[in-house]
Amino acid sequence: MAFVYEPAPAEPSLRQGELLRNVWLHVAGTVRELAQDAQLSIASVRHELLIPLNADCDLYQDHRARFPADAPPVADETLPPLIPFVILCPAYTQEEVRNREGVNQGVWRRIEQNQDERYYYLPPAPIGNRVAVPAPNDPAPLAAPIADAADAPVGIPAAPPAPIPAAPNLPGLVLDFKKTVAAPTPAVYDGLAHGVVRVAVIPPVYLHDLMHRFYGFHSRVALPE
Repeated sequence: MAFVYEPAPAEPSLRQGELLRNVWLHVAGTVRELAQDAQLSIASVRHELLIPLNADCDLYQDHRARFPADAPPVADETLPPLIPFVILCPAYTQEEVRNREGVNQGVWRRIEQNQDERYYYLPPAPIGNRVAVPAPNDPAPLAAPIADAADAPVGIPAAPPAPIPAAPNLPGLVLDFKKTVAAPTPAVYDGLAHGVVRVAVIPPVYLHDLMHRFYGFHSRVALPE
């Protein structure tokens, strides 16, 4: 069965396994800075692609409760249906991972064959019914550079992203389970309204395998020597 991404979702709620492009995460400084009466620093990091991994039912119930019809968004994160944070796994181009220190030919072979527990490889593929074209040897970044990152509000890019090409495949992508992050759910939805692009969705048969691999990696337990 050929690997083809599903089109970006039409429903407003986040989807498990969808590719979000151009996501900004902003991390405040440490408690030590506050204890020293220093000005709290903010580190702003732009992620080319992040993939939500919360269960679809939880994301749907969160959205329905968070954004009630004909009422302001709910802010009380203690309500049972709400998810305070979205689990997000970064996806890197295969060239980025192949060029990492320590990723030799043998390691890359395991990654590409999905035999390395830390990573999940997605081959180059079209979206929906788009016509597939050969992936270039050195694909261009999926988005244009963004300026003034430090001045961007939570979840909002400082400049609009470049449009997604209409026809080419998405390049080969590698999910790195060790680099998983969590972002406040309101910030992720703010981003969807201000520059975050919903690119595509991993098809269910591959998503099922991905989730088993993801939780298998994070369920490791250290054993005494």
